[in-house]
Amino acid sequence: VREALTASAGVYHQGLVGNLEVLAWFRGKYGISEETIGRLQIGYAENGEPSVARTLMDGPGAFTMRELTATSVFKPTAQDGLVPFFDGRIVFPYWSRGQVVFMIGRRTPWTPDQEWEKSKYKKLAIRNDRNNSHVSPYIRNDVLYNEDVLLARPERVIITEGVTDCISLMEHGFPVVSPVTVQIREADWERLLPKLAGVKTVYICQDNEISEAGMQGALKTARILAQHGIATRVAVVPLGKKQQAARETLASLPGGSADADALMADAKIDVNEFFASGRTAVDFEAILAAAQTPLELAISKLSTEIPDADLSRLLNPILSEVGRLDPIQQDWHLRLIQTRCGKVRMPVATLRKQLKVVEIARPRGRSTG
Repeated sequence: VREALTASAGVYHQGLVGNLEVLAWFRGKYGISEETIGRLQIGYAENGEPSVARTLMDGPGAFTMRELTATSVFKPTAQDGLVPFFDGRIVFPYWSRGQVVFMIGRRTPWTPDQEWEKSKYKKLAIRNDRNNSHVSPYIRNDVLYNEDVLLARPERVIITEGVTDCISLMEHGFPVVSPVTVQIREADWERLLPKLAGVKTVYICQDNEISEAGMQGALKTARILAQHGIATRVAVVPLGKKQQAARETLASLPGGSADADALMADAKIDVNEFFASGRTAVDFEAILAAAQTPLELAISKLSTEIPDADLSRLLNPILSEVGRLDPIQQDWHLRLIQTRCGKVRMPVATLRKQLKVVEIARPRGRSTG
């Protein structure tokens, strides 16, 4: 199955490098070099003639229809034919130990305008007994993009949101993995935590967007890692002039404006766009140097503008985390809170009293005595 996946990636790669229009669109949008495109065998699913399936069945591997459908790259038809899973999409192979183990496809201007092709990214389907019984159980969507980097036991690892974000960081020499979604799935942690055990610091760097979906995912991931003794920091990509202008315009628009969707897209920045705009590895090192722990980040969102009625609701979860720290760290974080909320309004003595209230209210583990 993996041989067939790897061969499919090779055919799709030739489809990208042989289509100058699509290649120019891809490089112009993401700024990824031709060397990286070749090394990672990034491809394009162009389903003309000869078909990709025919090329794979007639080529050196001589794969059978059953082997090809087992990859999930092709679906069987009722008439004993094959339908490609990707159509008019950029195809990103996931590599592990020299073979392709999974794929994801990115929509392009050449993707068919069909309801089932609306999603921006489309991952290979995995096996189920209902309608994907032809797919091999070895096609799994729990693998991270560039997961093999963890085999080298790096001292630091970056977790980022998108596949192109991950590739941009790889190009600039950073050890990085991506779940190619907002956060790592709950079911995958048992497999991944041992691989992260030797890492001194994990940096989580998601999209900087108004919805803060990436940030919420980052905070959840950071808490899980911290619970397992892995130092975790959240790095934030700074807004550029385009994003700042879009956000200012959005703030002045009435709700439900027709221009809002386009402005929302312009208001977001991710790691790939950061590098595609001409920024360097040194610039990104500065972002990592400024990264904060999840607790520091939560405290940084406090301000003197918060109404008194909302203060306890926002402070109590933060104080609950502060209460888990040693006394020196507690004192430092309480002074951070005081600085954000105002020294007159929030004396440290008051924060200590509230911390005790939160400590008493915290659920205790069941006694084993």
